[in-house]
Amino acid sequence: MTTNIWLEQEWEDYKLKWNPADYGGVDMIHVPAENIWLPDIVLFNNADGNYEVILMNKATVYYTGKVVWKPPALYKSTCEIDVEYFPFDEQNCLMKFASWTYDGHEVDLQHQKQKPGEVVVQTGIDMSEFYKSVEWDILLVPAKYNKGKYDCCEEPFPDITFNITMRRKTLFYTVNLIIPCVGISFLTVLVFYLPSDSGEKVTLCISILVSLTVFFLLLAEIIPPTSLAVPLLGKYLLFTMILVTLSISVTVGVLNVHFRSPSTHKMSPWVRRVFIHIMPRLLLMRRPVYELIPTNRVKCLGQNCKLHPESSAVFEHPFYQARQNLNNRIPQSVRQPQHAPPSCNGVDTNFCDSMLRGNPNALQLGSIRASMRSSPLMEDVVLHDSMGNPIGIPMGHMGGPMDGPMVMPLGGAIGGHLGDSLTAPANPMEALDDYAPAHEAPSGIPMGVLEHPTFLPDLQQAVESIMFIAEHLKKDDEDESERQDWKYVAMVLDRLFLWIFTLACVVGTAGIILQAPSLYDDRESIDVLMSQIGRDAGQAAEIAAATSIVP
Repeated sequence: MTTNIWLEQEWEDYKLKWNPADYGGVDMIHVPAENIWLPDIVLFNNADGNYEVILMNKATVYYTGKVVWKPPALYKSTCEIDVEYFPFDEQNCLMKFASWTYDGHEVDLQHQKQKPGEVVVQTGIDMSEFYKSVEWDILLVPAKYNKGKYDCCEEPFPDITFNITMRRKTLFYTVNLIIPCVGISFLTVLVFYLPSDSGEKVTLCISILVSLTVFFLLLAEIIPPTSLAVPLLGKYLLFTMILVTLSISVTVGVLNVHFRSPSTHKMSPWVRRVFIHIMPRLLLMRRPVYELIPTNRVKCLGQNCKLHPESSAVFEHPFYQARQNLNNRIPQSVRQPQHAPPSCNGVDTNFCDSMLRGNPNALQLGSIRASMRSSPLMEDVVLHDSMGNPIGIPMGHMGGPMDGPMVMPLGGAIGGHLGDSLTAPANPMEALDDYAPAHEAPSGIPMGVLEHPTFLPDLQQAVESIMFIAEHLKKDDEDESERQDWKYVAMVLDRLFLWIFTLACVVGTAGIILQAPSLYDDRESIDVLMSQIGRDAGQAAEIAAATSIVP
């Protein structure tokens, strides 16, 4: 601690007494300090420079033998600094003055304001000429009289110890250190609000960590190097760096969950239950439910196939009219065979086996079509024959009300327009006009049904290919759904750690910063109350302000 003081000393020298009447009424003189006896008062806890007063100004000597000497001095004293609550700290610095040569029997050192029987003077320093510090507030300046003995000597050695209590002004450190550190620490929370798909979560964490490192280096330059205690701001920076380090670890784990897929990880039931069904409700999260937009598709319920109302345009398709006319001309026994599948949700296995054995009774295209049409992927699919020629009937327009499964001749049954390739004519109504009951077999089954069964493997292969594509796309949809579930789990983890780190930042900031005792100290500094220079400067500033306001 560096102090610029006037060391005011008074003593009586019996050799310097005189009668003013003998010297023309002179009762006081100024003499050089080198020419009179001095009590050699020195600063015992001096840290740098000279122990004694360097500038030997003149002393004032009165006729009674009283000598007053007020030399100015610049002292640098040792001061034990406690940085535990930096920058909200208070420091107590001591200045011990005593005679270096004379013991207590020769020089009894006392404070000028010390009363008999008392050893402590509350205001031991005259603060009337004190210049206010821009960094410290002076709270207490007591002086204590001590008389101790040393091992070398039996005589007591008195001393006067001044205890200066100072409180640091925190505005500079609050603006330049605390507010930026608090702001950077709360940026850690935003890491968990940043979407994982942005690819910047880890980058943000590392940037925050680098910023805190810069502030740590700045703090190391400001505070004195000591290993006795960790400063309060250093504790807060360490706490924030730990949070940022943990956020990096947690972010890596969340990103690992976000980019998981069904091919590498399988979601456990407890993970699905906890992070998809339970935690979102606790974290005030709600997963949006997507509804499919209605399309022109055929719905089959049992044996009744119906169209959506918005797909009424299908009834105007030429093939729909041809099919209706054909159903009216086919006998009831053929139109509703006893072995027809009871459901239009899929192709009957026994029926397909019988067709592969080469003993088909009827080609139930209605059942096959219904099974294919039950998947939304079968819209507007065109079948091909073994030669690669398209059949030409869009599957999305084959729906409509019907009494039973449709029976289609296999070859040459419809006036030669439907040949071996099952290629639909340009006008299906002409084919139906050429078709007559004379083409029916005695059993009521069209003759073409029993002819040309060689196209059935191609049809089976086409159906299997279509079902494979449907299953493949269904599997892709399931995989995509599970990937979205993993992403939602990662989002839930982000929201969970968002709340955890927010709570940790608030509690940690309040718990560390608010433990400084000086925050609750409302004592007013005595330099403001006692300094005449400070009051004069304040009055001058007020007068200048008032003068500038007057027009």
